[in-house]
Amino acid sequence: MSNVVINGTECAPLEQSADMRIVIMQRGWVFVGEYKKLSDSECILTNAKNYRYQKTGKGFGYAAKHGPSKDCILDPCELPIRFHPLVVIASIDCDPSAWNS
Repeated sequence: MSNVVINGTECAPLEQSADMRIVIMQRGWVFVGEYKKLSDSECILTNAKNYRYQKTGKGFGYAAKHGPSKDCILDPCELPIRFHPLVVIASIDCDPSAWNS
């Protein structure tokens, strides 16, 4: 996006902040990370982890609010994950403070 002039003042667009989400994708892939929709055909997860295993017995909704259990297996992704929005089955908003500890 480019800057615009409003009443003689040049203004830059605000950077859209990422939100922390658990993203459940086709074929059983589950990731957690900072989600942004870049366009109609591309989303990205940064600072992501492959959510490979959980043993809370309470599901992803509980984990989204309370963070990973000690038995969770989260494999760090060294690079951002880019994907088409149509591969997403569901995404769950997370409490960032529970996941950034």
